[in-house]
Amino acid sequence: MTTDRRFSTSPMDFGSELRRLRESAGLTMEDIAAETKISPRILRALEEGKFKYLPEKVFSRNFVRQYGHIIGMDDDRLAEAFEAAWSSFEEESGSHSGVLVLPPPPKRSIHWALVVPIILAAVGLLVAAVLIWRTWHQPPELPGLGAVATPVAAASPARPAVTAYVPAPAAEVAEPTPVQRAEEGTVGFSVTVTPLGECWLRYRDATGRTSRELVGGGRTRRFHLPSPVRLTLGNAGAVSVEVEGRSFTDLGKDGQVVHLEVTPEGLTRLRPGSNDG
Repeated sequence: MTTDRRFSTSPMDFGSELRRLRESAGLTMEDIAAETKISPRILRALEEGKFKYLPEKVFSRNFVRQYGHIIGMDDDRLAEAFEAAWSSFEEESGSHSGVLVLPPPPKRSIHWALVVPIILAAVGLLVAAVLIWRTWHQPPELPGLGAVATPVAAASPARPAVTAYVPAPAAEVAEPTPVQRAEEGTVGFSVTVTPLGECWLRYRDATGRTSRELVGGGRTRRFHLPSPVRLTLGNAGAVSVEVEGRSFTDLGKDGQVVHLEVTPEGLTRLRPGSNDG
């Protein structure tokens, strides 16, 4: 669209007419730049019809208005002619204003300075939750007083089993084969947990020293303590005990708490309610 017969919709013709009008007014490009403060580079792009070197249309149209005001031409009509030339430029260059191409959204970068503390805090909360759960679900210990029950020898001398709470006179206790020990008055024993099990244990030796710990699956915990030793197991079904070379199994059911006395002579189960320290 043209609004003046002197102008064409071609950017090149529009620029040529601008230059002709400026020269007719007796002005140089430097005069226009000094009056309007418009960069000579932009003025040259206007007069040469090289719209691809111009800024956005809204700014370029304002420059054309200032240009027309200096050369004494109706700046509104000159701006309309510029609009027509700009539309022609967009159609020829394939950048018509009717098609808006948006750049792809920027990829969000990971702010590790924020992510790492959050991960560490989450791990800490998880560990604390596991410890609290184990504390609440720890099997209770059974204090009390009472007599002891002696073990009944198993069929195989290598792996005698401890029977459940069978009282017997002290004189009838089966004596295991004596084993040479490193020190008199001490007893060596070990607690082994099945690979898929877990067991907490607590002991008190002859000096009154006590300790409590959790033994994981597949692990063996070895002790050498002043005898006798009161031993409490929190998951008897998952544990076997070896005393001075003798192995004791079938100590109880899964999850059952049992109280034992360990001496160099063997392993004795304490009756529920006995004083296990």
